Amino acid sequence: RTQLRKGRALFNMDCLKMVPIFQMCSSVFVEVLSEYATNEIFQDGEVIFLEGSYGDKMYVLHHGQVEVIIGGRSVASLGAGSVFGEMAAMCKNAAAARRSATIRAHGLCDCRAVSRSALMHTTTNFPADGRIIELESKKRLSELRAKGLLPDQRRHLYGNSGPASGVMDITAWR
Repeated sequence: RTQLRKGRALFNMDCLKMVPIFQMCSSVFVEVLSEYATNEIFQDGEVIFLEGSYGDKMYVLHHGQVEVIIGGRSVASLGAGSVFGEMAAMCKNAAAARRSATIRAHGLCDCRAVSRSALMHTTTNFPADGRIIELESKKRLSELRAKGLLPDQRRHLYGNSGPASGVMDITAWR
């Protein structure tokens, strides 16, 4: 059983290492985070999460493609190596951790999922790596706002504070 767990963690670590944002993080951080990652498979057309729902996980798309939908409108397509759902999952205020988009699978999707509690625990223990992820989240949030993909009311509600206190989660780190 321990051998199986170690094998799964190594497989997850290989998946995470391919994502550019995690390449900027320490190898120990990625190793610990990979121990918490679980494998989730989604069928074509399956909704991974809904806009407005509670952000309890972040996802790394290992294989496949997903569609990003905001306000009923398709705004982006993400491929292998993309991260999504991390902003709501990293939100320090759990009550405000709401998804800013719906994510739907296009074809079979193989994802690695990390729970909100595991992500918060790991970034607390590795603050420098947590800052890397938080800064990238803030950058993506600014880009989404500049493109007009986020409603003005969210700007009013969450200001420019990013995921530390607000809720935005449709970043795509490739």
